[in-house]
Amino acid sequence: MSLDRQDRIDRYIRGEMPEGEMQAFERDLEKDDFLSHQYEETLLIAESIRDVAADRELMEAFRMTSEEEMKAFMKEKRSGRRFLNRASWVAAAILLVAAAILLVAVVTRILLLPPSKSMEGLYLMYYEPVGYEALVSRGSVSDEPDKLLREAFVEYKKGNYIAALRGFESAPTLTEEISFFSAICYLELNDPENAIARLLPLVEMGDKCLYFQPAEWYLSMAYLKSHQKENALSSLKRIVETDGFYAEKAKAILDKLEE
Repeated sequence: MSLDRQDRIDRYIRGEMPEGEMQAFERDLEKDDFLSHQYEETLLIAESIRDVAADRELMEAFRMTSEEEMKAFMKEKRSGRRFLNRASWVAAAILLVAAAILLVAVVTRILLLPPSKSMEGLYLMYYEPVGYEALVSRGSVSDEPDKLLREAFVEYKKGNYIAALRGFESAPTLTEEISFFSAICYLELNDPENAIARLLPLVEMGDKCLYFQPAEWYLSMAYLKSHQKENALSSLKRIVETDGFYAEKAKAILDKLEE
């Protein structure tokens, strides 16, 4: 791995590049497949470490157990709940010494620095996929989805977003529910443009849409992911004005973007 190349990636994610350098880097991302691959790999590792860091039990296990014990622990965790399912190869890599060196570098230079003002950095900090059960508990999902949706949601809850999306997209009717969860799948698959296309109609429906608040929040996340700053600002401001479930997080992001 080129340290200079990794340094550019880290500085871009942290929002430390001047406008001209940032535009040059984005052009390089489009034409340099190796740089693009390394950039996506860095994001996957950073997101995976963020998920680990959010789990106190798992962090304690990393500090206290041997490699073999950790493998058994992770197997148990995966059987009970989502664990690094966006990139299963990262979970294995964490246990390898060579990968550990890379992870330490990424954590030190990206995750342990002061909160990022960059859109990519803010996306990393605040994005997480919505749980199906979480929306059910808030009354935002039909209690008895049809067979096709049940199968798609089984895959969704496993973190198999490609299979879940295939099920959602093959449904005969594009319901609000299917549009919303398809959008989350697209975000998990690093396709914010298609996520935006699914979320915008839900947001435009306003309070008539059962998914209005979460759709607006994930629309703002998709705008951050796709570096559409003005659209992200507009979406986040609407969230703050409605003073709903996501208002506090939206206000925190706005404060960082507008500093």
